[in-house]
Amino acid sequence: MLTVIKQHEKKDWGYTCKDEPFKSYCDPSLCVLAKHGISDDAPDAPQVGGLTIMLSEPRLYFMDVNGLRIQLSSEQLQNQTLWQRACMEQCNFMPPTTKPQKWQQMVNSLMSQATYIDVPYEETIAGQFKEHLFSYCTSHIRAMAPEEIEMNKPWTDGGVTKFKLEGLLEYLHHRRFVGQTRAHIIQMIRDMGGDNGIQHVTKKKGQRTTIRCWYVPAFEEDETELPVKEISNDIPF
Repeated sequence: MLTVIKQHEKKDWGYTCKDEPFKSYCDPSLCVLAKHGISDDAPDAPQVGGLTIMLSEPRLYFMDVNGLRIQLSSEQLQNQTLWQRACMEQCNFMPPTTKPQKWQQMVNSLMSQATYIDVPYEETIAGQFKEHLFSYCTSHIRAMAPEEIEMNKPWTDGGVTKFKLEGLLEYLHHRRFVGQTRAHIIQMIRDMGGDNGIQHVTKKKGQRTTIRCWYVPAFEEDETELPVKEISNDIPF
């Protein structure tokens, strides 16, 4: 009995998960997710489980913590301190942290068993960019002549729409489509079948010159058919 008491008073008293024969059969990443699994020694360690991942851009994560569902960003899921803050704001509870290696194992286990939810193409960065580019190329700011490309107006002719990249970037900025690098914008243009090129124009003095620009296949505007109302030819007097 005295031996048991002395062992209990030791700091390393706990489960023998790291000893054989348990070590060969123990999976810590799964154990910590189980209802009565062994996590850290902290008595207030939360019950974490159930991860749903929305494949939007940026991604959203929904995690079950102590029976409540919290919403997380990629940074909050990766960083324990940010995860703590999310729990405080959404669950009124500040969970203790664990060792970085254990946290990484737990997140990897959650992601391998997560439920993934697809989102419409319009909710992706590429889908949003295509909508903005469509508006830019078909709006009232369109150029009436190729020379107006220099005024950051899109010019459509011959099945393609040409524009200055600076004009498109300014348009995107006004539409609050931010956070994308110039290189990413260029890559999305090329993914849509576009590329850089030139446009021959005539200056006011009749001199011919070229404008460096970008182009994409011209968008087909939706044609709205209005109902035709029949009018009687009988004119009452």
